[in-house]
Amino acid sequence: MSIPRKSFFYVLLLITGLCNNFLYSQPQLNNPQIKNLIFVERNILPRGDSLECIVSYRIPYSELVFVKNGSFFECNVNFECEVKQNSKIVNRKSSSSIVITENYEKSRDSEKYLEGFVSFQLNQDNHYLFPNLQISNIERRIELDSISIFPKRLVKDNFIQPISVLKGESNCNDLTLYKLNNWGNSIPFSTDETILIVPILRRKSGKVKYFIQQNNSQVFTGEISECVKQPIKFDLCNNALFLINGKLDTQTEFFIIKDFSHLLSEGNAKLVIESEDGNKSEFNLNVTWHNKPKSLSNPEFAIELIKYISDELTLKMIFSKSSDEYYSELLKFWDSRIPNRNYKFNNLMEEYYKRADYANANFNTITKQNGALSDRGKIYILYGKPDQTKRDYSLKNFVAEIWFYNNIKKEFVFLDETGLGNFILSK
Repeated sequence: MSIPRKSFFYVLLLITGLCNNFLYSQPQLNNPQIKNLIFVERNILPRGDSLECIVSYRIPYSELVFVKNGSFFECNVNFECEVKQNSKIVNRKSSSSIVITENYEKSRDSEKYLEGFVSFQLNQDNHYLFPNLQISNIERRIELDSISIFPKRLVKDNFIQPISVLKGESNCNDLTLYKLNNWGNSIPFSTDETILIVPILRRKSGKVKYFIQQNNSQVFTGEISECVKQPIKFDLCNNALFLINGKLDTQTEFFIIKDFSHLLSEGNAKLVIESEDGNKSEFNLNVTWHNKPKSLSNPEFAIELIKYISDELTLKMIFSKSSDEYYSELLKFWDSRIPNRNYKFNNLMEEYYKRADYANANFNTITKQNGALSDRGKIYILYGKPDQTKRDYSLKNFVAEIWFYNNIKKEFVFLDETGLGNFILSK
């Protein structure tokens, strides 16, 4: 028996509605870009004659799959890591987490993260780690990039690869702790200050000097004569990963480097540690702008957008350079907007291109596919989100959209003459 076309449409609509009530926030997990949004890092702590390897992860809520459970939204995640030595599996551990949000909007939050970890006791031989992430709601496994553990590269002259944490101690369950940055062993390029915790395998006597170098220059230097000795370990607290002063039989010796990260630009840097006996240990550092506005991924387009706040001559001067120099020239332009600041991160630049991203996503039309180049996009980039908006359909052959800004006492009127969403600034 055939189903009438109209009835089939309503059945399909009903099924679609039921599915939407059940499954939320499903990313395209076959897309390789999803892996780029999952951050995995490894850290090493000394434990007597062996090493403890901590493998942690961070994934945004927006890349998880939530199922509605009553009035809440729930996601189950399992993180597993396999350890191989000489091509043989020698260990395997997993960690499961349940994420619950109050509403659908929070389950789509790209700036809120699920974090977790597993740890292994390793000897001084080389090991290879193979992590994967399984989201049980769809029973699909995401194979993550393998991690090499070569002790000779991670432990140099008894100093161990630094651990990147946020500046400022906090407390959880009466324990003093530092929050792990957990961005894939990188230092975040942001206004948040990072400190480095450098574990020591066996302490040498005497003073220790350290230098941080970037772009062929020395940007920071310091010296220590005394180290900290505490029983530190990794633990979760309030859904975030911390390095805490735990209750352990063994204590870890380490020293702290702080007040340096605001001096670093995006890109590679190097930490050099010099013992009193003259031995030097070098560790590579990577400074990365996470959550960088997408508009900055195309320097030519990003330069075009400064036409709203600059003149044609400035754009011509920048575009006269080679394309390889576009981004560095763009940075120079924005640095000139906030001269003589004592930090590298440019908040003004970040805000400008975050607004451009919003405009691209919300004001594009059939005829104007890049919303940042539209009239509404221009006003949004210049003034930000309006305090109030309203639509007026009473005009003959026009739809009017009015934006109100209270602080600057301005209003902008956009008219759509075509009915296709092509709003043109009228006044």
